[in-house]
Amino acid sequence: CLRHARVSSRAVEPVLRAQDRRPRDESTTIAIRIPGRIAAVARSNSQRVPIRIFNRASRLLGMLRASDPHFSQDQLLEDARRSTGLDDFGDDHFRDGLEELVRGYNREALLNPFGRLMVRGELLGILKSRLAVVEGWKRSPACLEAPVRRPIFVLGLPRTGTTALHDLLAQDPAHQALDYWLAAAPGPPPEPDRIKSDPRYKTARQFLRVSYYLDPGLRAIHNLTVDDPDECRHLLQESFTDDTF
Repeated sequence: CLRHARVSSRAVEPVLRAQDRRPRDESTTIAIRIPGRIAAVARSNSQRVPIRIFNRASRLLGMLRASDPHFSQDQLLEDARRSTGLDDFGDDHFRDGLEELVRGYNREALLNPFGRLMVRGELLGILKSRLAVVEGWKRSPACLEAPVRRPIFVLGLPRTGTTALHDLLAQDPAHQALDYWLAAAPGPPPEPDRIKSDPRYKTARQFLRVSYYLDPGLRAIHNLTVDDPDECRHLLQESFTDDTF
């Protein structure tokens, strides 16, 4: 089993942060997580046209409806339960991290409407994944007893080649690397000839396409495909204590 840890992690999803009261040029702060850095922040004066339209329409509708833009932990949990039909999140230790994260988004993030949409989708996806993992353990409890012999941990300072080493080790068939699509939606993998038809695989592939569309420069910083080995941050973020956030 190949496990990968690092001082900081990357997130393929760009988190768009912008003040609701910003200049008319629609400039936006884009925070992108890249290998070896917590975040790289850039200024852009040209949002994608669909994003500009969405933000302006959402602000107008928000004024008309006087809607509350804040996130609610209870509502996120309920939406995850309703979406999956599951209700067991396992150990409640994750709630402290989620509560603090939601508080931070509500008080500090200054997200525009599209940013709020992305954050809500990310948090909801993590909660749904947690529900699915707990359900999987219930159905196959023996997997928790399977021994993990001689795991490999890749550690290093930022920008020292840990990603390259991780990818190199993953080429050895004797190592079991964590592919991006499976890390994003943990669970028993299908047979090799059915991987590309798995809904989790298709969802992960579409997510990467959208991420690179929203921020074309991200691909130049770190090009990731759905089949590439990725970090264990996807697993750790289900506790809401990982530095992904």
